[in-house]
Amino acid sequence: MGTANGTERILLEAIVHCVPQWYEGSHGTNKYELSCKNETLEFYSHRSLTPDLRKIFDQINENAERWLSDLPDYLTPTSLKLVQERIVLKWLELHNSSVRWEKLLAYAELIRLRTYENQPVSINLIINPNTGGGQDIGDKTIQKILDPLASGMNTFFRVTKDAGFFSYEQISLLSLVEPDKYKFYPDFLHPLVCTMNKSEFSLHVTTKRDVIVCSKFGMIAALRKECWYIYDPSTFKNSLVDIISDNPHVDTTEYQVACNMYDLLFDLSYRRHGALLVYDPEHKVSANIVNSGSLLASSSLSMAHSMLKDSVQNISLGCKTYSQRQKHILLELASMDGAVIFDKTRILAFGAMIKTHNNANQFAGARTTAANSAYLFGGKPAKISSDGEISVLFKAKNTKGHSSSKESLVFG
Repeated sequence: MGTANGTERILLEAIVHCVPQWYEGSHGTNKYELSCKNETLEFYSHRSLTPDLRKIFDQINENAERWLSDLPDYLTPTSLKLVQERIVLKWLELHNSSVRWEKLLAYAELIRLRTYENQPVSINLIINPNTGGGQDIGDKTIQKILDPLASGMNTFFRVTKDAGFFSYEQISLLSLVEPDKYKFYPDFLHPLVCTMNKSEFSLHVTTKRDVIVCSKFGMIAALRKECWYIYDPSTFKNSLVDIISDNPHVDTTEYQVACNMYDLLFDLSYRRHGALLVYDPEHKVSANIVNSGSLLASSSLSMAHSMLKDSVQNISLGCKTYSQRQKHILLELASMDGAVIFDKTRILAFGAMIKTHNNANQFAGARTTAANSAYLFGGKPAKISSDGEISVLFKAKNTKGHSSSKESLVFG
């Protein structure tokens, strides 16, 4: 039984980490507590719990001690992942209780461990909760045949609610519709989301061994780096809105900045390429750039920046139309060394090297130091590490109006 000193705390921290808009810190609008034996963990959320998140919260408090008793004496990421998976299963059941989610996640775990021609196996499933029966897709005798199939983003298996085979299909280009606004899922899932009907779900195992569960509306769960996450897309988006904007109800442009950042962050994360995005509405970070030639308003632009200025400076994360955001160009700019710095209406700099703030010297890693420097100079940074982890730094207030020095949302 896992009762070693500190185990309760580690368990509760792993649980809070499972819900991206929940964060440990000193300040926040909504404060909650989770308890396990003699340990209580306080955490915060920008938005109050939705009815479904309240059910998850209650499930955790009801089961935490039992989950603790099931843990081994020596904790591993795998043992904590199994606890998180129980939360994920409850979350998926809230979306549709007729689907045999436990069986489908077990199948996804089987796929994650398989290789074909010495390469990781990947798969795309569309789950129709209104059908049953069919050959069990997890049957061990057929895996060698299925391994290379339904692995690209243009093919998939449609399966029944109990993981039975229904059909093997390809995506028609005629079914693809260019999105006209922000989405709650990364771009590479778009072809499959276009193919799903409103009652269906998709499940993906990627070549990076990520697992993603998606509804027509957006991502609802993901396994990244052996940690499970559950997503309540609208609430999570609104948490980003609260971070970006001091008054989103009045400043609708800042509201759009946060909305447009949602899928942008996940696109960068799933590309497994580090990046640093800095929202700089008052141009405080722009005044602390080492390589001034990266600033598009500079009179001494570098040759490359001078070439690209007219094409990129009017890209706006505060726009409502997808075309003005020019997301694919923005993704490529973010993949360069250095930061992309922007305000409500335009790109201020790309490939920018941020001056190290006097109080940021203690951080390890150039990108982490740059993100913290950007925050300390007055910007609102989002850092994507090369392994896909996303960190958003912000200042939070408590119910008395007192502000913290720094908080962070960390998710994948």
